[in-house]
Amino acid sequence: MTTELYISEERFHEIKTKFEVPKVGEILLTSVGTIGIPYLVRKNDEFYFKDGNLTWGKNFKNGFSGVVIYYWLKSDSNQTKIKQNTIVSTQKALTIQALGNISILIPESKILCKYARLVEILNSKTENNTYQIQTLTKPRDSVLPKLMSGQLRVKE
Repeated sequence: MTTELYISEERFHEIKTKFEVPKVGEILLTSVGTIGIPYLVRKNDEFYFKDGNLTWGKNFKNGFSGVVIYYWLKSDSNQTKIKQNTIVSTQKALTIQALGNISILIPESKILCKYARLVEILNSKTENNTYQIQTLTKPRDSVLPKLMSGQLRVKE
């Protein structure tokens, strides 16, 4: 049994045309229940969400990119700030107003741009490696059981 939900390709394109969907480099942040887990939208991601439990970060300014924000959100010090700014009713929640209360030290523009370039290069390499692993895992998973069962043999 899977917990993933899918819509048809046709419905996705209808939604994408009519409304916005997350784009590469944008951030989704869990904001209700489990708080503060960021997700960076990647190159091959195609999805939309219909959930008030997420905060969607986009249109970053002043030299910030989604990758910089993503790693800032993941940092221990920021995770502590997020936890300190959650409200508790029936469930924990992080409001946009509370997010706005979290301060961030902004380095000078030159340093921020240098950092952004470096982090984007490293993140891109990580993404490419992940894609290659997924690509190589599929044939391995189909061939390995056949080798183990003797259904397929390798010539010496």
